[in-house]
Amino acid sequence: VVLKTFAGQPYTQKGFTQWDAIFQEADMLVEQYDVKTPHSGVRMSSLSGGNQQKVVVGRELSREPDLIIASQPTRGLDLGAVEFVHNKLLRERNRGAAVLFISTELPEVLALSDRIVVMFKGDFLGEVDTEDADVNYIGELMLGHKEGAPV
Repeated sequence: VVLKTFAGQPYTQKGFTQWDAIFQEADMLVEQYDVKTPHSGVRMSSLSGGNQQKVVVGRELSREPDLIIASQPTRGLDLGAVEFVHNKLLRERNRGAAVLFISTELPEVLALSDRIVVMFKGDFLGEVDTEDADVNYIGELMLGHKEGAPV
């Protein structure tokens, strides 16, 4: 829960780990991110993959970053957890954070994005606003077919 910040206050003071502060943070993440666990002291490795992912999402988003790079954030999650993660990312976007959402799932990209940029083998092949998105055109770009360019 505090992997990136354990060395600073409030989690460490004068070289001593402040377990109360760490467990308070864990309790907050368990509640706010709907992590299914018997209690907040359970090791993360014993949680299901979906609940581990919720902890990571919660840990990162609870710090209200200005930039979020989310690569395949819903891979392997059940439908309820997918919707939960989507809502959290949209909340961050609405808060003003820049969200770079990377996914191979076109319906997910269309549902969450304002703009779509397609890369193929390291090249940017096209960019479209979601409002004007043509699924067939995006699919062609995803296959490496750029308008007017040889395949």
